[in-house]
Formats: sequence, C-alpha cells, structure tokens
Amino acid sequence: MSASKKKNTLRWILAFSTVLIIATGWYFPYIGFAVPVVMMTGMVGGFFSGRWICGNLCPRGSFFDKLISPIMPRRKVPAFLTRLPVRWLIFAGLMGFMIYRLSLDITSPAYWGSVFWLMCTATTAIGLIGSIFTNSRFWCSFCPVGTVGNSFGGGKKQPLINKEKCKGCEICAKECPMLLKPTDYLTEGKISNHDCIRCGACAAKCPVEAIKMSA
Repeated sequence: MSASKKKNTLRWILAFSTVLIIATGWYFPYIGFAVPVVMMTGMVGGFFSGRWICGNLCPRGSFFDKLISPIMPRRKVPAFLTRLPVRWLIFAGLMGFMIYRLSLDITSPAYWGSVFWLMCTATTAIGLIGSIFTNSRFWCSFCPVGTVGNSFGGGKKQPLINKEKCKGCEICAKECPMLLKPTDYLTEGKISNHDCIRCGACAAKCPVEAIKMSA
C-alpha cells in the first residue's frame, strides 16, 4: 500500500473515531479521556510543526474533511473569527469553562470523562452548524489547538512553492480545506500562512508538482 493510501485509510479511521466518541461517550464516559490526549498532542506538536497535526492526525479534522466536506459549501469564515486576539479569547473561554466544570467534582474520573465528552460534542456541533454557512473547516479557523500551532509553530515546515513551475491554474486552491490560495505566496516561495495545516492536498493535486511539502 502506498504512503498516500495509508494516510487516507488512517484519516478515515480517525474520522469514524470521532463519531464513535460522540456516539458512545454518554454511556461510556471514560472514552472522553481521548479528548484531552488529542488536544495535548496537537498543542505540543504545534510548537514543532505548526498545524501539521491538524491536517494529518486530528480526528475531528478528519471527520470534517472526509464526512462533512463533500456536502458543505466553500465560503470564507468571517474574518474577525480568524484574528488571533479573538482566537485567544475563545481559547481562554473554553479552557476556563472546562476547568470550572472539572472542578465541580475533582474525585470522579467518570465525571471528568463526561466533561471532556461534552466539550467535544458541543464544539463539534458548533463546527457542523458553522459549516453549513461557511465551509467544513469552520471550527478549525479558530480551534484552540490550532491557535497554539498557529501562534508558536506556524512558521515551521511551511510547504514550498516553485514560481518557475507554477502555471497559475489554481487547482491547488480548490483543494485546500482551509480555503487558502497557494498562488498568493509565489513571491515568497513558501505558503507562509500560519493556518496552513500541511495536509498536502495542494501538492498532491498540482499537475506540475510546483508545491512540495517540507520535511
């Protein structure tokens, strides 16, 4: 099996794992502990590779890409939601609310699991509603985990774009789940937007191989 097929299979598994957690967490609250594990993995990884995990290993990102994207429009998210000050306020609000809820019963692991499950379910619902009006990666535009990757590692492992090879067909832009336009970065020679999730969709579809993912 090729690397691309393995990646695609993994992302389908991750997509359905999100469905599994949301569907069963009410009855089996301990499954909710998968949520902070995923969050911490994404945040720590964000310091070293920007939003790479968002585009390759995030279960919810895979859920939106594989199951939701085909039936949703491709409209830009309101600009104010993508501004870092707003995103950090959302980060503080969500983390603060979660910590408050956890503090209500610090002795019950089952209760903590149910809180993690509830946060995952509620934020996924917000993402689904937003997707109807914008695009499938609506939640990812201001996701707390993605905000960490944007702020601390967004300049690392940026995809390279060769302006000599590029023909300006913009097939890459049609493939980007974050609705970025790689041709906007031809002069720089790299896709420098910190919200690039390094998924490789643009590189895979470029007919002249003008885009290369950084190692």
